[in-house]
Amino acid sequence: MPLESIQSDTPRAVSDLFELLSVALRWTHVFAAILWVGSTYLFNFMEKSLERDEATPPNVRGRLWMVHGGGFYFVEKQKRLEGKYGVLHWFKYESATTWVSGALLLAVVYYRGGLLVEPGQNHSTGVVVGLLTIFGGWVIYDLLVRSPIGRNELFVAAVGWVSFVAASWFLRAWLSPRAVFIHLGAMIGTIMAANVWMRILPTQRKMLAALLDGKEIPSNLSATGPLRSKQNSYLAIPLVLLMISNHAPMIVGSPRMHWWVGGLFLVGFAVARVFRGPTHAGEGAPAKNSDGTMVHAVLALGLLLVAFVIGFRAAAAVVVTAPPPPPVKRAAMPRVASKKGVVGATTLRGSVTLTGPAPAPEAWGGAKLDECRSLRAATLPLVRATGGKLADVFVYVKAGLPEGTYETPKVPVQLDQEGCEFTPRVFGLVAGQSLRVGNHDAVPHNVRAPEFNQAFTRGETRDVPLENPSVMTTIQCDLHPWMRSYAGVVEHPFFAVTGEDGGFAIEKLPEGEFTIAAWHEVLGTTEAKVTVTSAPVATVELTLAAK
Repeated sequence: MPLESIQSDTPRAVSDLFELLSVALRWTHVFAAILWVGSTYLFNFMEKSLERDEATPPNVRGRLWMVHGGGFYFVEKQKRLEGKYGVLHWFKYESATTWVSGALLLAVVYYRGGLLVEPGQNHSTGVVVGLLTIFGGWVIYDLLVRSPIGRNELFVAAVGWVSFVAASWFLRAWLSPRAVFIHLGAMIGTIMAANVWMRILPTQRKMLAALLDGKEIPSNLSATGPLRSKQNSYLAIPLVLLMISNHAPMIVGSPRMHWWVGGLFLVGFAVARVFRGPTHAGEGAPAKNSDGTMVHAVLALGLLLVAFVIGFRAAAAVVVTAPPPPPVKRAAMPRVASKKGVVGATTLRGSVTLTGPAPAPEAWGGAKLDECRSLRAATLPLVRATGGKLADVFVYVKAGLPEGTYETPKVPVQLDQEGCEFTPRVFGLVAGQSLRVGNHDAVPHNVRAPEFNQAFTRGETRDVPLENPSVMTTIQCDLHPWMRSYAGVVEHPFFAVTGEDGGFAIEKLPEGEFTIAAWHEVLGTTEAKVTVTSAPVATVELTLAAK
């Protein structure tokens, strides 16, 4: 960015600075995680691939011969130290770098970035609940694994599955869907990092002290590290799935998302079992642990099938039966016959009146985000009334039109993203008419509606479809959950949105008796009957009551 731009546009400079910080943290986090998980799987592979034969010395638990890159490597696991060796290499800073960078990302993107909670949820409470989940998960896991029942891996896996489902169900009341998944992933990452620093490394130091004293490593010490490392290899699979789930709104936006979490856990366990399945001692050699190969494969396939069925049924339930969140009440209107729709010469004029006091403005979600905070006031009035007349009300002909189809306008309807909000907030269009979405903000947005889900970078404009009739269709940003717009998608041109004075005009109505409906995002709906004659103007008055 040029220097003069930074000096003349401070909010954009701050936004770009935080964006660069976010990119740097993500880069560090992902690369450190690759090193950590990669070394975890390498050492688990070596642990279960060690071999002994008649020539193996008594002091050696097993040997492993490997090839990689330009050379061959000979690994030997000893019971006690024999001979002199060089520098001892520890594998610990990968986990620490991964956890610290992840914690900073959580603070920047969620705790400070405005993605932690949705409107109506308390930010401070969300932070407390999130932190309790992250660190409380480690305490519960550690107590479980150290208890006598922790020796049963299947039992631990079952408890983990139930805990995931319960945690996701509980967290949804306090956090946004994206934040729920991120905090569950952070909980797993904390468990894995704590396994390294609080269980594996202290044990390794005791093992080293025993070796330096010329003693044999006690069996209870030599078993702790491999057990926790193996469990880390299991946990890494659902952890990665949870982290990338934020790029799939179908998953994080599902009201039955707890089943998805359970499904992810099952998938992770199944895949981990496959990855930790049999290995080969060399080309042409039989597989080690071959008796368990089919058992692991069948278990993995079975769990994958269960996870798929659970996830598919949850998704189907969302699509087919789950009602959308209030106050939007979606109701698809029936298709009309193929003959041309009738138009007339009458203009229907009217206004929408608010009875009762208007609700107080709500806190604006963007006020918590650095790149948005300076763009708008800290509060956002969702009910805008001047002299008792309501703005932002969608008014349309709900019933009474003669059968027929109407031509779809070729000019797109414009929807802008500006100041970290959608403009206009309420609008209408004919089913099949293009919606032209533009992003005038310095930050990217991800715009989602039932018929599309697309990312928009700064300055980008694109036409998107809205084919299905619905009053109303919710359009929202997945990156900034407070951003919402509502589209009335109808099959005729007889609709309008009230202006600042609460008035509206619907042109070219034919003669007849019609039901006129009005919709407001907070106040709900109302209807009125009107008779249109050959007169050039007809009038109707609608009323919505404050709740």
